[in-house]
Amino acid sequence: MVSAREHDDVETIARYRGVEAPTPLSLPDHCSTPWTPGSSAPNASALVHHTKAVIEDRTLLRMTNRQLPPLLNHADGGVTSSEFGTILRAHSADPGGGRMRTLDIRRHAEAAKPDTALGALSQEGHAAAMHLASSAPRYSLVVVSPRPRTQDTARAIMGRFDEIEPGLDVASDDVITVDEYFSLLTPEAVVAFIRMRRPTRAFVAAQLELWANVASRLPEGRTALIVAHGANVELPAVDLAVTLVTEPRKVPVGYLEGVRVTYEGGVPRVVSSLNMA
Repeated sequence: MVSAREHDDVETIARYRGVEAPTPLSLPDHCSTPWTPGSSAPNASALVHHTKAVIEDRTLLRMTNRQLPPLLNHADGGVTSSEFGTILRAHSADPGGGRMRTLDIRRHAEAAKPDTALGALSQEGHAAAMHLASSAPRYSLVVVSPRPRTQDTARAIMGRFDEIEPGLDVASDDVITVDEYFSLLTPEAVVAFIRMRRPTRAFVAAQLELWANVASRLPEGRTALIVAHGANVELPAVDLAVTLVTEPRKVPVGYLEGVRVTYEGGVPRVVSSLNMA
């Protein structure tokens, strides 16, 4: 049988997906050894596969005219890999090994309209980013979007950026419009918005995958900075907070605000808010 903690985690995931969690939860019959905390990866994988199949079946019944999502496909309403990290976080083998890896994901500073002698940032935005630099960690990796305002923000904070990631570009209008972004005033509204729009769910999944990829390339104990755009920060941050049963940060995400995500073994364990200063 699954422990009370795992049962609560699965129920949280199912509730977020709008379906009833399987009760009682147990390993499928073909698993010959009992599942216990700290169990080996095969048993943990069996638990994930079995539980996910039940939740996906019930999700499918809730929806109409959709195919069953592929394994770990968030885009069609299935359960994400990060969500199953919630189930396994205290139990599965640690594939990354060792210490934590941390991401600071921030929205860019205020942009200039049009660009000025300071570049893509307004005078106020540049000053705010420079102020943030005084308390910024020493980042091992700095990743930005293709937009100059994220690049100039990174330069103001760290004096450099290391990579331009196309996947961090501004969300298209079918994901979220500017007006919609500023109309979502509570985390609950953000969650409801993600659930009702398929392109938004796909966007969130892609951002979370990108974050995990950046974290996986860090040395143990190191921190990376991602500078992106409001929706790239807010939507996956709220989604991840719900997954980890953590209070989401306030929304909408303002200039230079964001989240810190701590990974262990390739799994997000903690998400917390980052303010402008």
